[in-house]
Amino acid sequence: MLKDIELDISIGAEAGIAITCKINEDLEESWEVYLINQGNLDFSNVLVTCKGYGIINNEERTTSTMRYFLGDVPTFSAKLIEPVNAELFVLHNEYFITFYMDGNIFDKKIIFPAHSISTDVLAENSILGMKALVKTL
Repeated sequence: MLKDIELDISIGAEAGIAITCKINEDLEESWEVYLINQGNLDFSNVLVTCKGYGIINNEERTTSTMRYFLGDVPTFSAKLIEPVNAELFVLHNEYFITFYMDGNIFDKKIIFPAHSISTDVLAENSILGMKALVKTL
């Protein structure tokens, strides 16, 4: 089974994680995490696991591991993974993506280091049509 997983990180690099910030009805920041497909091939059977980990007040902290099945993600599109609380940005935020593309299975791990997510680093993203912090491999 391990032989079936594509390990060449240049293949499947079209997968990315985008973190966005919107202002909601209460005029508060609302953060969301998306999987984006920036490539020419559809993703199918997409599974995303996410967790946070790091040190707060000299104490090791880890969030629960969450798992999301997103189904298919067509080319040049995005799917919402989860809303995220900005208080978690003091931790490393890890997203592990597993998906099929063109008959091959791919695994990608994307990590946003602690304190790296803020409105200051958001840039326009054409797939989402809004500002986002996007990380790919």
